[in-house]
Amino acid sequence: MMQITWVEQITIGLWLSIMAGTGVVDQSWTTALDFFYIGAFVTATIFLKKGAESSSRILKDLAVWFFVGWVLALVAVMLHGAERVYWRAGESYPTWLTDGELPNGMSVAQMRSGECKDKGPIEITQKNGDLYFLRCGNTWLTSKIYYTGTNPMNNTEEKERP
Repeated sequence: MMQITWVEQITIGLWLSIMAGTGVVDQSWTTALDFFYIGAFVTATIFLKKGAESSSRILKDLAVWFFVGWVLALVAVMLHGAERVYWRAGESYPTWLTDGELPNGMSVAQMRSGECKDKGPIEITQKNGDLYFLRCGNTWLTSKIYYTGTNPMNNTEEKERP
């Protein structure tokens, strides 16, 4: 039977209490689940270590495969964070990371009812000198990113109204 030390128990309890506390303060399951995922990721190392130290060959093999998955997840999170920093702070953005070019003259209102429908907020940034990049959603994995040569904030529909 696997024995968990008091330090490991405190670590698990701390993450669960942070999860519950932030969920209650924000009155949101989303916030609570965010901290749950982070805590599960951190505390997974405890169980990986226990599996690697086990006398069972099956548990050792499982620990190795889970460790490989854990490292790949860590690399994916780091790359995701790097993309986010590059999106916010970089002077340019590669068009090959986008979902394509928008027709010139497309407004934000048209984006909300078309390409960005049900995707969340739209972030607009100017990069590469004269290109505008629009992100529909919060993260690179779940969002759509487009680029255009015209300013999408110049809403011609509002100018035509009397």
